[in-house]
Amino acid sequence: MVTDPADQWFKHQESEAAEAARQREADMNYPNTPGYKVPGPSQIAADEEREKAPPLRERVYQLLQLRGPMTTDECAIRLNKSILAIRPRFSELLAQGKIADTGRVSRNESGKRATIWQAVEHFQQTPLL
Repeated sequence: MVTDPADQWFKHQESEAAEAARQREADMNYPNTPGYKVPGPSQIAADEEREKAPPLRERVYQLLQLRGPMTTDECAIRLNKSILAIRPRFSELLAQGKIADTGRVSRNESGKRATIWQAVEHFQQTPLL
């Protein structure tokens, strides 16, 4: 079957437009949901993390509120999670304006310099009566 080149071009354009629309939707949801920059493995990983990320992001934020400033590595250790699961949550919290760079650094597990992050709003515990 011979396909008309014009039909091929239109199908290609439709495919690109659909992917661009999907990317815009993902961009609009970030940082509330995991994001990606280009289709492929990053997109698949973001889709797989969509359900797990919000509760983990909240745990990270609560830890920073309760325990104070720390690096991503320190947070991963305290939560017993992979640094690969924790770093994106810090990026999301930063984009949400919930955490900030303290201006201080510490050495991480690999000996490299790491930013020390803090919660922007500290946890206010209600006094027990």
